[in-house]
Amino acid sequence: MRAVLTAAGIVLGVAMILGVLLLSATIQRTFSDLFDSVYGRADLVVSGSQSSGTLRAETLNEVRRTEGVEEAVGNVQARFNLIEPTDREQAAPQPAPDVPPGAVPPGEGKPPAAEVTGEPLNVVGQSSEAADFADTETVAGRNPARGREIELQQSWAEANKIEVGDRIRLATPSGTSRLDVVGLFAFTTGLDFGGEGFATMPLSAARKLMDKPRGYDEIQLTAGGGEETIAEIRQRLERGLERGAKVNTPDQKADEIESQLQAFNVILYFFAAMALFVGGFLIFNAFNMTVLQRIREIGMLRTLGATRAMIVRSVLTEAALLGIAGTVIGIGLGIALATGLIAITRDVANVPVGELRFVWWALAAAVVTGVGTSVVGALWPARRAGRTSPIRAVLGTEGLRSRPRPRRAVIGVALIVTGLGGAFWLGAADETTPLVAAAGMFGTIAIFFGIAMASPFVIAPMVRVLSWPLRRLFGVEGRLAADAARSDPGRTAATATGLMIGLALVVAVNSIGASFLSSIEEEFDRSFARDLTVQPRGFSPGSGPQQTIDRDLRGKLARIEEAAVVARERFLFVPNLPGPKGKRNSDGLLFAFDPEQYEPVDQTDVTGASREQAFERLERGQVTIGQGHADETGLEVGDRIELDGPSGSRRTRVAGIVETVVFGGQTIGMSLETLRDVWGVSSDSELALKATSEDARPTLERKVERIVDRDYPNLTVLSNEELKADVEQQVSQQFAIFYAIVAVAVFASLFGIVNTLSMSVIERTREIGVLRALGASRWQVRRQVADESLVIGLIGALLGIVVGAGLGWALLTGLAAGIPGVVYKPPISTMAFVALAGMILGLIASVLPARRAARLDVIRALSYE
Repeated sequence: MRAVLTAAGIVLGVAMILGVLLLSATIQRTFSDLFDSVYGRADLVVSGSQSSGTLRAETLNEVRRTEGVEEAVGNVQARFNLIEPTDREQAAPQPAPDVPPGAVPPGEGKPPAAEVTGEPLNVVGQSSEAADFADTETVAGRNPARGREIELQQSWAEANKIEVGDRIRLATPSGTSRLDVVGLFAFTTGLDFGGEGFATMPLSAARKLMDKPRGYDEIQLTAGGGEETIAEIRQRLERGLERGAKVNTPDQKADEIESQLQAFNVILYFFAAMALFVGGFLIFNAFNMTVLQRIREIGMLRTLGATRAMIVRSVLTEAALLGIAGTVIGIGLGIALATGLIAITRDVANVPVGELRFVWWALAAAVVTGVGTSVVGALWPARRAGRTSPIRAVLGTEGLRSRPRPRRAVIGVALIVTGLGGAFWLGAADETTPLVAAAGMFGTIAIFFGIAMASPFVIAPMVRVLSWPLRRLFGVEGRLAADAARSDPGRTAATATGLMIGLALVVAVNSIGASFLSSIEEEFDRSFARDLTVQPRGFSPGSGPQQTIDRDLRGKLARIEEAAVVARERFLFVPNLPGPKGKRNSDGLLFAFDPEQYEPVDQTDVTGASREQAFERLERGQVTIGQGHADETGLEVGDRIELDGPSGSRRTRVAGIVETVVFGGQTIGMSLETLRDVWGVSSDSELALKATSEDARPTLERKVERIVDRDYPNLTVLSNEELKADVEQQVSQQFAIFYAIVAVAVFASLFGIVNTLSMSVIERTREIGVLRALGASRWQVRRQVADESLVIGLIGALLGIVVGAGLGWALLTGLAAGIPGVVYKPPISTMAFVALAGMILGLIASVLPARRAARLDVIRALSYE
């Protein structure tokens, strides 16, 4: 049992590491395959920074005239959504024979309610006469040549039961439209983009459907030469094109995406390390107790001539064998875990990820981690075993449990303070580099080590307080359980610490999420003067390409009698916000609106100028910046700022500073004209509506919903409360994958409690035999073990709440240094859940040890040595 429970920690640690590494490798391989497939034989790609914004129409001719360029093709891109039912699957019912021609009986002939279904479709519009650079082959039908014809990726078409010859209905940026499927293609790389599909259609029709009458999203080109020629062409283009136009090779564009994923991967590794740390604690605790229980045996071996080195090798060999066995099982579990994490990433976090990809280095890292953690975890117990003197064969465990020294508490407190500093640095850093992540990771581990070292000094009073109800309810069993928990504070502390780590991470993560959500909700309540918001379903700026809104919709809504204001909002995520010349800034959000329309629906605080002054300056081409961006760059009201986009450049001034926590304050506000002229964005992302009066609001909502449901099934109408709930759901989705990893850490800590209690039962075999001989029933023995487990679970839960709250506070305090307005909010509901979880986990962990203790034979227990 000891071997199985110890190996369980190794299994979970290996599974955690392998699962996270395979997830990271799969994400990277997915985007690598994407660029290999989409760009195919293209040598260079011209676009906005990380494909943000639209290039001028003249840019294509400028590229074609550049010396060394053989072919150049411009395209426009957008995301469409399939609307069910298709014409082939469900036709409108025919009128009854007795109805006059042209008439339709009431309730009949009405088309079925439309709804968006399936994964998004990434559509590229390009000239049918231009060369196709993508690495594809047509597997059915033909290429689209004219009008509203479309060629679909075969796997996406099969998933949605679409064939060549079908007419499908799609939600597009200009509304719903029916397109004829004339062909199917497949990527020769076998690209799987998490279920999302790809399609091509003629450029002229695509411009109308995508609401992009001019310009290009990307220009792909081939060069007449090798790498040297490509480098020369790139230099010529960078000198001749707009400063905001970026010229990259397909590999460089893939590297940009990988750099964006770096922070995500670092956080994954962070949580995986925490889960591995829990496994290491379990191994250390298990071997420490093993050595303690076998002290007579080890002393006897020393008496018979065994050297210290032989004893150390014996313990380390056992650890290595358990590590190998646990690693083998952990690899299988890790593959299953990776599959689950990929599903969560794809379906919950909405990150397009392909099928699981295996990489040798992930497997090697898991093997080294499993065996290495086992051996390292057993080092101190092995050294302790080697130092056992032969006299211990006579004395047994007597005198081995000594009170911890005060120096241990001092070291523990020092580690906690140092760890909080590392956590603060992780939160305050502008960029999550490997160095910053390492500081945060080791800082967090230092906190946990510090708690493990200092906790024995508080175990006795905690046990006394927490066991009081048990002593009152269960009498003798409760007192025995309390005495057992206090008998070895170090062991109890180590066991509770294993549980504490997982629960502390739950509290810390929820602290950050709850604080951000609270700050966002407060900002909504303070600044939102609108009544309704119309936006695409699942809209999330900064999460890749987003669906946009038909420009005609605003006019339709503005004609509603109850609508006082219908304001346009346009968003563009950029990887490098405009700032002082020559300085690279953080990624963030460009936010554009019509100042005259927008002022009635927004009450955001502006510093450095009055709202009237700021809005007036916005109309003249100036910009507002978020407080976080202002703090990072040192910009103030009146300072000059360079705006460089793929459609143009502009030098302007800062009109005001906006106090917002959206995107961490990394935002720049501007007029619709400025965003259009510099970045080429002319499509609406949201519409903000205000009713003529409070009484008119319900009527306005009904009329808006009627129009949207009828003509724009890809859009949704949200009240302010629904919008806040939507933001909360998106935050929860982003944290879902981390919660899954933390759950594994909590599960590993459960084995730690089972292991401790099982060994405690073995250690107290004679004691249990005496209790049974004196008349204790089996249920009383079970209750004693369960009470002890419950106390340990509660100690772990309370430590988890305190440590998690402290860790969350340190991280959020660091974040607040760059995001003014974010205030720490303790997640009370999560803390209550953690306290309850500690009790439940403690009781679950006691089931097997309590059953084992109750079934001990009295005679054999009394004769146990």
